[in-house]
Amino acid sequence: MKTFLGDDTIIYVAEDDDLKNALIEWCKRNEKKIIFGEPDSSDILAIAAFAVVADKNIVGSLVLDNYKEILEDTPVLFTNNLSKKEILEQLNIIIGK
Repeated sequence: MKTFLGDDTIIYVAEDDDLKNALIEWCKRNEKKIIFGEPDSSDILAIAAFAVVADKNIVGSLVLDNYKEILEDTPVLFTNNLSKKEILEQLNIIIGK
């Protein structure tokens, strides 16, 4: 597995408290960190992470377009397209669990 600065960090930019709490628990179980990004900020560009969980409507298309160009190898899991269960399953796959 590729290791880099931020290989223990998830960035979360969404407004789903149920998912947020599930991710906090997932991080505790898997010894990972979670950073809560601000809407329309460059947090996902400035902070290294192994995955981003984001709502497309909150993050904004400009930030997402820049993010894809800068960190194209970092998976972005969109809350608009995936259920809580699917997001947690994808995170398990990403960390090789």
